[in-house]
Amino acid sequence: MPNESAWPSHWFLKRKGEALLRQLSLTPFNSEELSAMDHAELSVRLEQLDRIQDQFESTQSQLEEEDPNEMETSTRDEFAATFIRAKAAFTRELNKMDPQFMSSTRNPPPQEQSSVIVVKQPKSRLPQLQLPSFGGAYTEWPNVLVIFQTVVHNDTEQSNLEKFQHLRSCLKGAAMDTIQSLEIRDENYIIALDLLVQRFDNRRLIFQAHIQELFGLHWMSADKKSGELRVLVDKVVSHVRALQSLGTSDQIADFLLQYITAQKLDALTHTLWEEKVPAEKLPTWTNMATFLNRRFQTLENMTHAMVTQTPSA
Repeated sequence: MPNESAWPSHWFLKRKGEALLRQLSLTPFNSEELSAMDHAELSVRLEQLDRIQDQFESTQSQLEEEDPNEMETSTRDEFAATFIRAKAAFTRELNKMDPQFMSSTRNPPPQEQSSVIVVKQPKSRLPQLQLPSFGGAYTEWPNVLVIFQTVVHNDTEQSNLEKFQHLRSCLKGAAMDTIQSLEIRDENYIIALDLLVQRFDNRRLIFQAHIQELFGLHWMSADKKSGELRVLVDKVVSHVRALQSLGTSDQIADFLLQYITAQKLDALTHTLWEEKVPAEKLPTWTNMATFLNRRFQTLENMTHAMVTQTPSA
């Protein structure tokens, strides 16, 4: 935990890091916005991404030196995932305009070095080519998929067999079990990736996992330890941001009501609700209220039928 004299600097570095992350998040990198830019604007924005990344690395490193607890937060992972997506999008768009762009940035001829825009490798603490490990946690899947697609799947220079080996190298636990039976063959790469997407790319389960982790955080143990409290706050912010990326404020509120209500249901009713709702969609509170009303009516009808069928004395 940082000493009291370090807190003003700690606060400033924390706010600066968050500002840089927001600036990166606001960078336009969907295909429609990129297609409206010319080569010059794309090149300048690509250079700006590198500057933001350099500033973030410096800021985050200073922050972690002052408070080692910052190394336990997801800030670096969030920044890296967004940075990779943005830089890959700009690079692909530039390559469409100039097919020689990628090769020239990797190995520019001596006479052209002064006019070539060099794409620097990110200087993240985790190297760009080091894939994250994934064991089956739904909350981790979206970032893992984005990074894998950017670093490996979209790399046209690698064969499917190489991509399959990279895929297996970053899996463990339930994730590895999903594709364990597939032989390491070129044609099985796409099958393996599809199996993982079908298993873990589930919007509702990802949403639910974030809410479960939010409700599972323990605050009492951190009431007198500011460092531990900071970690808890960061976890809350991380989960809330993830929820906001998955649904609207109304959907989040609806799902919170459903989650709280579901914890009060008997096991059979809870099971029937889970079976009724499509796993890949976010149900509304109205969906649950309608289900519960129908369930209560069924139980009342059954109770009434049993009473009327009981022979009188």
